[in-house]
Amino acid sequence: MPVCVYEGCFSGSKRQDKKQIPGVHLHTFPKHPELRQKWLQQIQKGTTIKYVNFEKDVVCSLHFSAHHMKEKSYAQKVAGYSPVNNRRLKPDAIPLSVEGIDYDDIPYLRSPLVTTPSGVFSITHFEESSSNKNVQHIYIDKVGEYIISPSGIFTISPIENAGNKKCRVKLFTGDNENVQHNELGLFYSRRHNGYQRKIDMLCFDETYISKRICFDKKNEQVIGPHKSVQTVIARGLTNNWKQPIYYNFDERMTKEILYKIIEELSEIGFNVVGIVSDSGSTNVGLWKSLDISIDNTSFEHPKTNARIHVFADVPHLLKLARNHLLDSGFILPNGKFIGKNILHELLNINYGKDYKFAHKLSERHLFVEGSGRMNVRLAANVFSNSVSKAIAYCGEKNYLDKYNWKEVII
Repeated sequence: MPVCVYEGCFSGSKRQDKKQIPGVHLHTFPKHPELRQKWLQQIQKGTTIKYVNFEKDVVCSLHFSAHHMKEKSYAQKVAGYSPVNNRRLKPDAIPLSVEGIDYDDIPYLRSPLVTTPSGVFSITHFEESSSNKNVQHIYIDKVGEYIISPSGIFTISPIENAGNKKCRVKLFTGDNENVQHNELGLFYSRRHNGYQRKIDMLCFDETYISKRICFDKKNEQVIGPHKSVQTVIARGLTNNWKQPIYYNFDERMTKEILYKIIEELSEIGFNVVGIVSDSGSTNVGLWKSLDISIDNTSFEHPKTNARIHVFADVPHLLKLARNHLLDSGFILPNGKFIGKNILHELLNINYGKDYKFAHKLSERHLFVEGSGRMNVRLAANVFSNSVSKAIAYCGEKNYLDKYNWKEVII
């Protein structure tokens, strides 16, 4: 780790006899050559330092004053941004000398070009036209007015937003009293025609997210921290289209929310005929509220009284079936047992051979723990056609007589 270039300063040192001051940060040298020379002059004042490696050496924050640091943005202040101390230097920051004396000169920027609403000018023009210090400060204040605005710093303008597809997408949120469906109708009308193509399914899932605080610049609001987000997507059943239509944070899907979405879609001509979700505990609770069971797999449409069918997510079912097979196995109605022992025997047959049956199958597929139990690919490989063909071939060759292989491949 690099150590501060100042004489007698050990910030960044790993030596145990040098106690580190908490909250001190290391700053690299600026890229602009003239500003680098200003830094070097300050570092050499009153010291014996003659050479500095601009690419590798660093200066710690102890050699800068508070006015050298960038102030927190509006979003950071509102969100209570951590750390308390500012870390980023202003573009024209020059470190203090070893005696703590500030550098009194025309501010230099880290970039040779500065962009303002009136155009682009270079540092050399700025220096030549600013001989009077009062004029300098007035000019800097005017530039500050262009850079900082109530909506934030360098905020995207409405014209730029108009060309941004992400900014044009509006979703239904739980904060809205009524679901906004105009965007979905506009999205669909530009691409499809006909009632049959408006037959759709609803897919929803609760996704866990990082508990971070974010700032929405477009709407100027703080979002978070949240644990999870509930997302609903509508997709066509008879043709290929899909559109996110609803999201809300830290919310489980309920019967009331589901009915509200279905009713709003019905008002603009979208006929929901089915819903798909995984078998998580919150969704199982939704199924119970809709009276869904093994014998009853549908419920009434709140508007048309037609039947809406409930489907469990196929990848989730694959993982559950694989986990049950490996954990306890299955007892069939005829009383015969099938379990992971037949897969272990298949691996034993393959051991040490160059040409293997079911080459995709390995011990990794049979000894799954932790996050491996959520891996869909591993579960799909266990129930793949190649594994089934391998079991059938080995069974016909009398390699698997003791494992009810005929029932496994049915």
